[in-house]
Amino acid sequence: DGARNISSLCNELRVLRRVRHSHIVAFHAAVLDPTSAQLAMIFEYVEGVTMDGFISAAHGQAQIRLATLAKPLIDVGSALEYLHACGPPIVHGDIKDSNIKVMWVGGDKPHAK
Repeated sequence: DGARNISSLCNELRVLRRVRHSHIVAFHAAVLDPTSAQLAMIFEYVEGVTMDGFISAAHGQAQIRLATLAKPLIDVGSALEYLHACGPPIVHGDIKDSNIKVMWVGGDKPHAK
């Protein structure tokens, strides 16, 4: 069972290494502690709020445009389209509002990762 877990983990690391998309958090490295056999994965830091926080904040703004609200959803759709078009297709498996970060680019444009 341990060998199967290591094989599965190595496969996931190989997949992460080749994923590049402007709306997907970048994978940088994996570090294995030889004494404890614990693995740490290092990803891009994304400043911003979670998708649910973005929607809650936007809900209180009467003047926010529908296009502004829709932009992060379009970003997520773009990322999923990219993943599913990979060969073989990549399935995220844990998409939820708390796993999506929205940051403001240029002061007025939301960008989701």
